[in-house]
Amino acid sequence: MPGRQGAARALSGVTSPYITVPAFIMLCGLRYVSDTATALLYGAVLIVSTVVVPLAYVVLLMRRGVVDSVHVPERAARLGPLASATAGAALGLAIIWAIGAPTEVLRLAAMLVALALALLAATIVLKVSGHATAWSAGSVVMAMLYGWWALALLVIVVPIAWARHALGRHTPYELLAGVAYGGLMAAALAWLADLP
Repeated sequence: MPGRQGAARALSGVTSPYITVPAFIMLCGLRYVSDTATALLYGAVLIVSTVVVPLAYVVLLMRRGVVDSVHVPERAARLGPLASATAGAALGLAIIWAIGAPTEVLRLAAMLVALALALLAATIVLKVSGHATAWSAGSVVMAMLYGWWALALLVIVVPIAWARHALGRHTPYELLAGVAYGGLMAAALAWLADLP
């Protein structure tokens, strides 16, 4: 069914972690930094180090023929991009610390490092859905920062899971693992970070 596959591809594209993670990063920064320009600066540093650099690495892998998609369908091939995202998140944390980010923003950036590291560790044994993990984690953090009403964002993970399954990128187990892993890790890390 070309229509179904096209819809799944479009939905998968707009809910890619390369898009959703930057959006969640910016929303987190805006919660604690009243000066928009400063919030954008902190967000830009984290987005470049955590998302853009790993994406550039994936594009390089695509040009070399190692992977055929920015979504990196093979579990083992995901380890390099996830390691670069983890290292990039740590570098971004160090940079925003050095330029004086407030404690709350540093805690959120430390959560980003921990989430990336946890996803890397999980990917050693299972091809956890990055789409589902990112959306689930982002939704839980939004609820903790902006109010429990934001948990309604979790409903969107259902069509995300449908799209990833329809494209043959993940099994239901890998999708469920992503939802649970992202949400539970984000909740635990937010609790440890003592977020409001």
